[in-house]
Amino acid sequence: MDISPEGIARIQAFEGLKLTAYQCSADKWTIGYGHTAGVKAGDTMPPGQAEAFFA
Repeated sequence: MDISPEGIARIQAFEGLKLTAYQCSADKWTIGYGHTAGVKAGDTMPPGQAEAFFA
């Protein structure tokens, strides 16, 4: 799927960037722009990794 740069910016703005793991409203550990796979309490990530996961 192709998403325009404007679309990517809107998704990122909606999701928000969190570089420390948190529990979302679905009670899942989440980090970056909504990444959940393998995330656990206390995890952190650099901004570049969040961008890579988002891509």
